Amino acid sequence: MQTLTLSSNHFLDNFVLNSELSTICGISGNAYKYWKQGVAARFEGSRTIFLQRLTLPEKYRKLSMQCTPLEGFVPAQAFCAFTGLASSHLTKSNGSKLYEKLEIKTVC
Repeated sequence: MQTLTLSSNHFLDNFVLNSELSTICGISGNAYKYWKQGVAARFEGSRTIFLQRLTLPEKYRKLSMQCTPLEGFVPAQAFCAFTGLASSHLTKSNGSKLYEKLEIKTVC
């Protein structure tokens, strides 16, 4: 298992959220640690694990197609760190004009 630390401006193309994949596959959230060819990644200061889709074991790769597509996305925390904006600019209740221009996904 190879583990990467992603930079704040790294897009999540070809990655899936580990917690979502493990739920869909019915496996432990720590199972990825035992995959020899797997690549796991996280953003600095984050506990969220992303798995590179192409390095998943074959039996899980097909199920990964059910996961939320993350192409073109970065976590809000990483976006704020890279742009220097406060996270409050990404909430609708704040009345921020930036919120209207972004596509914000909640992935659990």
